Amino acid sequence: AATLRMVHLVDSLLVASRVDLGKTSPSVTRIEVRDVVDEALSDLKRDFTQRKQKFQLHLSAEPKKIHNDKQLIIMIIQNLLSNASKYSPVGGDINMTIHSDPHKLRITVRDNGYGIPDKVKPKIFTRFYRGENIVKREPSGNGLGLYAIKSFIEKAGGKIHFESKPKQGTVFHVSLPNSSPK
Repeated sequence: AATLRMVHLVDSLLVASRVDLGKTSPSVTRIEVRDVVDEALSDLKRDFTQRKQKFQLHLSAEPKKIHNDKQLIIMIIQNLLSNASKYSPVGGDINMTIHSDPHKLRITVRDNGYGIPDKVKPKIFTRFYRGENIVKREPSGNGLGLYAIKSFIEKAGGKIHFESKPKQGTVFHVSLPNSSPK
């Protein structure tokens, strides 16, 4: 377990370094929305089962194929759902909605977890930040995930924001432009 945490930390540091150095750029291809979602969820289903959490996915029917960065979408989904699972109680509810239209891809992840206190909300997307109310409950984590995905989302021309109330949960909203094929 300690080795796996160290590997995850090193991977996260490398991603953060690439963001800081501007060494990242979106790799837009034509992708099948459902395939990307299934790939992103493959490792997370085990976490939901272990924590007895109820996960629901709401996926819009059209368009089925979009032009976007597959790895970015996978990273966003995995990071937001992993956080929702870690920061929600055993037996909690987690919902993800993905809506795509010809111009935008919208991802919303909602949990009924511990929430984010108002005083720390401005720090949520900063590097290495982890809330005091969370570190005690969930010691694993390095505070790089939200920092990295926010940077990647903005570089791709998208936006991310959240709403949260302590003990009532958090909702993250991501909007990415659907790129036209070159």
